[in-house]
Amino acid sequence: MKNFRKGPIEKSVIQTIAEEILWNCPKKDDRFAMFCVIAESIEENGREKLTPVQVRKSLYRMKEKGYIKERTKEISEEEMEVSFEFTKKGKQVLRGYKFDELKLDQPKKWDNKWRFVMFDVPEKRRYARDVLRDKLKKMGFFQVQQSVWVYPYDCGEEMDLVADFLGVSNYLLYFTATVERDHKLRKYFEKRGFKL
Repeated sequence: MKNFRKGPIEKSVIQTIAEEILWNCPKKDDRFAMFCVIAESIEENGREKLTPVQVRKSLYRMKEKGYIKERTKEISEEEMEVSFEFTKKGKQVLRGYKFDELKLDQPKKWDNKWRFVMFDVPEKRRYARDVLRDKLKKMGFFQVQQSVWVYPYDCGEEMDLVADFLGVSNYLLYFTATVERDHKLRKYFEKRGFKL
């Protein structure tokens, strides 16, 4: 779990090829054209500027580490289709980046419902439990009790990602409820700029 942080170039390349789903170069195996496209896409997405050579080196380094697989398919004698896809190990790295950068949106209008996250992670999974608590705190949740946290907006998808990444889905409960005496909750979130 601790090993998902990679260098900034690898991170940009991994995230960009994930966003674009498949990278193919069908004309005479023109890998350089593909590297150029990936480099342009990285820059367009607001990440650092990379040269096609840096992209190539990063892709082949990731291939050696087992994060991606290169697939080639012969179309004709002169044409070859090349694509890169994530391995299981590569998907885990990508999930790590998503987990690390995860933030919750604040819709303009609140529906007067609270989102609760409750968990009972066993002692043998203590590290995952501590990371979960830390992540909830960073995401802006309010801690009601040690393992009960509240947030005013829908965050089910984000909680699925967190629970899946930490491997604690079986120990976590997420639900929506109304609370009659919620003055303390409102005060906490309004103090932090939420419009409730």
